[in-house]
Amino acid sequence: MWQAKKKLIVQQLNKKLSESLLTVVHINTMQATFLRTFPNAGLRLGNVSMLSGKDFNAKDFSGQDQPLLNADLVTIEISLPDLMRKKVNFKNIAISNATINVYVDRQGVYNTNIWKPSSTSAQKETHVDFENIALRNCSINYQNLLTSHSAQATISKSKNALYVNNDSIFVKANVSMVLKRAAYKSLQYNKPLEIEISSSISIGDRDLVMQPLLLTINKMPFIIAGNINNYKSKPYLNVTCQVKIADLKMLAETLPDSLLAKVNNKATRGKLIIDGTAQGDISNGKLPYINAQVRLYDAKCKLTKGPKFNNLEITANYTNGMQRNAEFSEVNIDNASFDINDSQVVASGQITNFSHPYLNVKLAMDANLHDLSEHLANKLVSFQQGHLKGEFLLKGGLQQPLTAKLFAGLIKKGELLATNVQLKHVMAGTIDCDTLYAVFSDACTIKKLNFRALDANVQATGTLLAYKNLFAESPRLDFDGNINASYVDFYKWLSAFSYYDTSQQVKADTAKRLYYSINTNCSIDQLAIDEFNMTYFKAQVIINPLEIILNNSSFNACQGEVFAGGMLRFNNSQVEFLRTQADIKPGCKLVF
Repeated sequence: MWQAKKKLIVQQLNKKLSESLLTVVHINTMQATFLRTFPNAGLRLGNVSMLSGKDFNAKDFSGQDQPLLNADLVTIEISLPDLMRKKVNFKNIAISNATINVYVDRQGVYNTNIWKPSSTSAQKETHVDFENIALRNCSINYQNLLTSHSAQATISKSKNALYVNNDSIFVKANVSMVLKRAAYKSLQYNKPLEIEISSSISIGDRDLVMQPLLLTINKMPFIIAGNINNYKSKPYLNVTCQVKIADLKMLAETLPDSLLAKVNNKATRGKLIIDGTAQGDISNGKLPYINAQVRLYDAKCKLTKGPKFNNLEITANYTNGMQRNAEFSEVNIDNASFDINDSQVVASGQITNFSHPYLNVKLAMDANLHDLSEHLANKLVSFQQGHLKGEFLLKGGLQQPLTAKLFAGLIKKGELLATNVQLKHVMAGTIDCDTLYAVFSDACTIKKLNFRALDANVQATGTLLAYKNLFAESPRLDFDGNINASYVDFYKWLSAFSYYDTSQQVKADTAKRLYYSINTNCSIDQLAIDEFNMTYFKAQVIINPLEIILNNSSFNACQGEVFAGGMLRFNNSQVEFLRTQADIKPGCKLVF
């Protein structure tokens, strides 16, 4: 009789599998028991292999059929009362020493599509309870050829429950696993993550409800709860998430090796709290509406080849959605403050992205520039030493990608508000003037600027341009150094200066005009200055071979040294005091 029962179990099991599955299951050995599992029948299946679903294209992978499951041992419990009525309902299942492959071919077909659709009333009324689904020492491989995503994990132990009744499913999971590697398109992650999962999920006819899920990654807790409703035949997501990280050092240790190499995690610390919600239609790959608040405090970070950040605090929030029939995302920085080496930085503002990202940030700095030069500004200006203190209002469109160039593309159209800017020995190097032109366009203004530069040497490799109304209020500029440019065109940019004292050298080999600038040691064809008013003027001007023209200008004091083969012309200008002490070459004329 016992042997007959065994035979019946095997027959009913094979029949049930063939009726329900769109794949083939190979079972090498099978043992049945009643004693340990009563009132259930127990089956021990050895060397079990389950092939992928028949619609899955295994040739995309290795040219051979990829098994969905290979297991040394599968233990199944089946209800004996149901079995006596020739019904097979699985109660408990345990899989040990197994490899589970979840694959997606190039057409987006999963190899897990193995279940036949319910076609009979008997199948629809099937009642299946997995009171315990246990995985022990199982390796899981995931690869999606359509999206270039992949992952590999090992589950050391899990104790889960699955209850299925007609159209409702309830899942309770407790999983311990190690994620060994993962890839998202071109991004690679190849370091182990210890993951603990505890949650329960109920799936009904029209919604999915997830009770608070406790997810722990390398001892960092994540709490997620929410539901998905089938609203008007479209899946609608409503999820809340909370992340609390007591020590940023743990977060730094989870970074990919390429990023971790840039961060000294031993010198990194801090606390991070993230609260977020996501809700909205997620059909056809749509992103839900997201609102996230981030708070980082009591933090510090040391880059391996870069500055050290202390007293780091950030309070910000992120939102996305639809506005004016266009998708947008927005980051609001309520507070960001830190000390970079010994320099203080405070910022607040907003970054908005409709079709192009836009920046609006107020920045206060008290910075030693030589501490920042190697990491922030070496692409545009090589700061050797100096100090920058003031408030800046940065506005404008952001170019992609955002490079390390100082303000490159950052203030293409906008306003730079600065107070008490002091620079010393700071501009020895090369300015990419074509980039500078993109930074300060005619829509930019600089207000309340006090600028001082000593021993500054600027090599301009492109066209050096400045525009009308660049300075909206009377700034003060003291400049001592040299400027070399292939083409110089200053247009009304120094008209508001009340004081200017310089011994700068400007060499513009191919320049045709030089407007509104006091330039010394110039070698140009013509220097034309219009409507220039200055209380003090000291200049040493070399004009070769044409002329310098001062139109509608006034000077309270003017001391000039002129070396010219051309003409020095004052048109409709008022000069209270003019003294020239120079060897005026033959052919040079002073015209009033």
